[in-house]
Amino acid sequence: MEINEKDRVTERVSAALSFLMKENMLHYISVLENESERSSGYE
Repeated sequence: MEINEKDRVTERVSAALSFLMKENMLHYISVLENESERSSGYE
């Protein structure tokens, strides 16, 4: 019973971590795109 609980918690944690990492990647990419658009706009 305890092992099942731990597995479920681990699954939830890993899912949350992968979700957060994906969100951070998307945010980072959009920031990079905005930066390149801004710099190319000035040139």
